[in-house]
Amino acid sequence: MEKLDRNNGITLIALVITIIVLLIIAGITINIGTDTTSITQENRLFTELRMVQHAVQEVYYNYTVTKNKDTLKYTIVYNDDIASLAGELEVEQIIKTFNESKPEEYYYKLAPDKLREIGITNTRDTYIVNYKTGEVINESKKKINDKPLYLIGTNGNTIDFTGDH
Repeated sequence: MEKLDRNNGITLIALVITIIVLLIIAGITINIGTDTTSITQENRLFTELRMVQHAVQEVYYNYTVTKNKDTLKYTIVYNDDIASLAGELEVEQIIKTFNESKPEEYYYKLAPDKLREIGITNTRDTYIVNYKTGEVINESKKKINDKPLYLIGTNGNTIDFTGDH
């Protein structure tokens, strides 16, 4: 029977330890990469919300100057849809606005084709906007990492579609 050299045992232990350390480092790297991807996605979606909000405010400003309703690109969103969305997102401002007003007068859906018409070309999402409060809601995704994809603005203006305020 051949004697095992002590160096062979130490080399085997060093190899096992090296493999374990490499697996730990690989796991940490994958975890950091996943977190970074999630953060990047979240930042992209909130940046897109701000972009839509800015574009909508610009369109509204053009409307106030020209009084041409054709500059406004929208589809009306009705009571049941807003109530459902407000409950799903659990955003108090939507619920407050909904309770204090007639939502069909204030909430409008902007699908990707309407967004392209106002200069937002790199989205596939649909947004709901409120010209009175400046709210913007991503209807397609609704939430990311348990955060509602929702922004409130400080617009404070109402669009007069019917001729009476």
